[in-house]
Amino acid sequence: MISRAHLLAASAIWILAGFPFPALAPLTARLSEGLHRGLMSAAGMPDELAFRVAFTVFRLPVTAVFGILVAGLQCVVMRDVRPLARRWIVAAVLGACIATLIFLPSSLVALQVAGNALDDALRIWGAALLGGLVSYLQCRAVRGEVVLPGQFVAASVSASVLGVLVRIGMG
Repeated sequence: MISRAHLLAASAIWILAGFPFPALAPLTARLSEGLHRGLMSAAGMPDELAFRVAFTVFRLPVTAVFGILVAGLQCVVMRDVRPLARRWIVAAVLGACIATLIFLPSSLVALQVAGNALDDALRIWGAALLGGLVSYLQCRAVRGEVVLPGQFVAASVSASVLGVLVRIGMG
């Protein structure tokens, strides 16, 4: 069983991860600019569609790397997980990619309905989704070999949301 101290340390990692989470969108937009222009000119895609395709293509690896960093830090703090680090990190990558594929269309719908009025709520939703899916898949990946506390997923979700809230509060 993972100790309470290790659970708190893993949660602290999600607080730290939640803090830069809002920066993933601008980073992805910047990285996808070339593909966006290429899709518009070479493929003749409309601007909005080209942007969404390019953004999604780049957001998956950006979020996957983000998941790898979080999982790697968790392996450092949680000794029981270290022997299963490969599974732990792969679960984080899968969770990050699935969260991205859920988050992007849902945020697009929200933006179409409410415009930018929901920006902060979308950041919170994205961080909660990422923290929850990554943690859930990590629990499944090590099930039977490492006993994680029942509140592991909830603590990850709460901590990632707290990190985003702190970031939003700081402006």
